[in-house]
Amino acid sequence: MVAVHPHQVLLRGLWSTKTNPHRLAPNILQLDDQDFVNRVLAELKAPGGLARLDQRQAAARSDLGALRLYQPVHRIFHLALVDATCFQPGEPRLDPAKIVGSGLVIRRLDDDGEKAWVTKDGMVIGWQPVPSDRETSRRGYDPDPGLRRVRRLGSNAAVLEELEDAAPESAGMEEVVAPLFIAPPETGAVVKRTVLYGLVSVTSTDRAERQTPAPVPFDDSDIRSRLPVLLTAGGSERPGLPRTGMTVYPSYRGVTSVKGLFATVDYLAREVGLFTDAPAAQGLMKTLAAIPLQRRWFSNQLTTSEYNALKNLGAYLARANDILTGQPEGTAGMDNLPTRIPTPAQWPSLSKDQENDLVAGIRAAMLARWQLLEPAQARFDEPAIRETVRRGRKTVRHPTRYVLRAFIRVPCAEGCPPKTVWTDASEPFEIIPWHESSPVPPTKVELPEINRDTLKKLRPNVAVKIPPSLQKIMDGLSLDGLMGGSVPKGQGEFGMICGFSIPIITLCAFIVLMIFLLLLNIIFWWLPFIKICIPYPKSKQ
Repeated sequence: MVAVHPHQVLLRGLWSTKTNPHRLAPNILQLDDQDFVNRVLAELKAPGGLARLDQRQAAARSDLGALRLYQPVHRIFHLALVDATCFQPGEPRLDPAKIVGSGLVIRRLDDDGEKAWVTKDGMVIGWQPVPSDRETSRRGYDPDPGLRRVRRLGSNAAVLEELEDAAPESAGMEEVVAPLFIAPPETGAVVKRTVLYGLVSVTSTDRAERQTPAPVPFDDSDIRSRLPVLLTAGGSERPGLPRTGMTVYPSYRGVTSVKGLFATVDYLAREVGLFTDAPAAQGLMKTLAAIPLQRRWFSNQLTTSEYNALKNLGAYLARANDILTGQPEGTAGMDNLPTRIPTPAQWPSLSKDQENDLVAGIRAAMLARWQLLEPAQARFDEPAIRETVRRGRKTVRHPTRYVLRAFIRVPCAEGCPPKTVWTDASEPFEIIPWHESSPVPPTKVELPEINRDTLKKLRPNVAVKIPPSLQKIMDGLSLDGLMGGSVPKGQGEFGMICGFSIPIITLCAFIVLMIFLLLLNIIFWWLPFIKICIPYPKSKQ
C-alpha cells in the first residue's frame, strides 16, 4: 500500500537550474539519435548531463519566432522531461513510489482557450474545451472522467448533479493521454531528482467520428457564381448559351460554339453529382425534368422514342452526359445516336423562380456530396488559421498552435481519490509539415548499374494480377489511339499475372522524374533548390 504524502507536490520541467524562467513548463528536447530514450537517460547520469540536455531543447522556429516541432517522418523526435518535487523548504524529490498515475496531453489553442482531444464511450469526439488553469486547480480536473466523478461525488448526489450541469467537460469525456514514464532509480539517484519522461507525439491517425453534419464552405451566392448559363434565368437569347440547331460529337469539346454544353454537363456531373443514383440528386433532376424542350425545336428526323429521351432539360442533359463523356448507357430507342446528340433550335427560357429552385436543388445535392467526401476532423491535420499579425504592410498567417502539459497523480487522505498535479503549459508550438526538410541528412537510395551483367540479375520481385476486363484494355493500347481519343479495345478474354522488378521500376521512375524536373524548371526555376548533386569516385574494387 502506498503511503499518503503529507506535503504539497510540485511538477515542473527538468532543467539544469531551478531558477530557469520556464521551470514550471515541461522541458521539450529535440533529438535525432536513433535510440534517443536510452541516450538521454545515459546522458543524465553522466557528469554535467543536465546542462548538456538544456542545449538540446527544441530549437526550430518560424520567421516570427514561434516554436516548431518536427514529425517522425523528419527522423527527429521530441522528448518531454519533468521533475516531481515536494513543495517545502529544500524541495526534496518526490518518492517515485508515491506516483500512482502520470501522462502527457497536447492541447490545441483556440481563441477561447485550450481544447483537448477527447473520446466518449469509445467514440472519438474531437477537440473540446477544457477548464482554465484556475478552474483546473479549483475543481481538480483530471483527464479520466471516472476519477473526476469520484472526486466530486462525496455523499451529496444533488451537489454532484449541479456540478455536472455546470461543468460539461466532466460528462463522460476522456482526454487522450500519452504515457509519461518514471526514469530508472539509478538515473534519479545520480541527478537527485524524480525524473519523468514521455514522447511528444505530433502525428495521429485519429479522426473525430462526427455526430452532426459538417458545415459546408459554400452558400447560394457561391453556387450562383459557378452556375452555367444554361441554368440561369433569362430568355432563349441570353449570352453564352451553346449554339442551337447542330449535332454535337464528343470530339467537339474544344469548339467554342458548344463549349457551354460541355461545361454544363461537366459541372452537373463532377461538382453536383446529378447523374448518379444519390437520393439528394433526384430532387434536382425533377426540377430539370419540369423544364420542357418542345419537339418542334428538334429536327423532324427524330423518331418519337428519340424525342421522348430528350423531351425535357433533365433528360437531355443526362443523355448528353452519356454521349459526350463517353459513357453510353444503351438507353432504349437511342441506338441510332450512340456518339452524337442534336441541340434544339432554341434553349428554354428560365424564370427567376426556376433558377432559385435549381440553386436549391444543387445546394442539397452538393451538401450530400460534401458530407460524403469531406473527411472527419483529424487531430493534427487541421490547417486552420488561428491568428493574423501585420508586419509592416505584410499580413502573416499562423498555422494552428498547440501546447503540452504533463500531470501526475499522487495519493490523498485515506478514502479520497488521488490528487492530480499539473505542470504549466509549454511554450505554444506549431507542427512542421511533413513536406518541409529537416537538418537530418537525406535517405540514400541506390540505383542499379546499367549494364548487361547487372540487369540480368534484376528478376521480377513483385507480381501484379490483372483482371480480364483491364487486360482487354491493355491489349488495345496504342500511342496513336490515345492521341486520337479512341477507347482501347483488345480481343483477349484472359487475365494476366505480370512480374516486375522494383529496382527497374525505380530506375524508370527516376529517369521520368528528371525529365519532368527539367521541363517544369522553365516555370518554377527550382533546380538549384531541389537538386543537389555531388560527384563521387568510382569504386576501385
